[in-house]
Amino acid sequence: MSADVLSDVLSAVRLTGAVYFDFDLSSPWVAETPPAREIAATVMPGAQRVIEYHVIARGACWGHAVGQEPFRLQEGDLFVLPQGDAHVLSSAPGMRATPDLSKFARRSTPLPLVYEMGGGGPDRARLVCGFRAATSVRSIRCSPRCRR
Repeated sequence: MSADVLSDVLSAVRLTGAVYFDFDLSSPWVAETPPAREIAATVMPGAQRVIEYHVIARGACWGHAVGQEPFRLQEGDLFVLPQGDAHVLSSAPGMRATPDLSKFARRSTPLPLVYEMGGGGPDRARLVCGFRAATSVRSIRCSPRCRR
């Protein structure tokens, strides 16, 4: 290894990715995602591992890996799930939904897929969500369950 360890580590991990969704949301709303292993072959064919991420582009929301405590996400926050955990994003803590696997189906429509969701309430948010495919699994195995 060279003196620049970070460069060596980053060069060992090959990442490709896509911005997959652009959500315009109004309260109340909730979106639950299954474990990445259940959708990886659909969203990033051939990937050894899929890392999901969500950028809070406008507004605020709540997020958490299933089984963990919800935490507040604000405009500008990045929510990353390097272990591919099932997770929930919502307008209020404690909300749950059944994951809609049809949203992940590959379409002829160019990415990102744009959706408007929610109940028409006053609290609005915009989330940009995507996937990164990693070809080096060892580099991700020791990372935290989710990061904010």
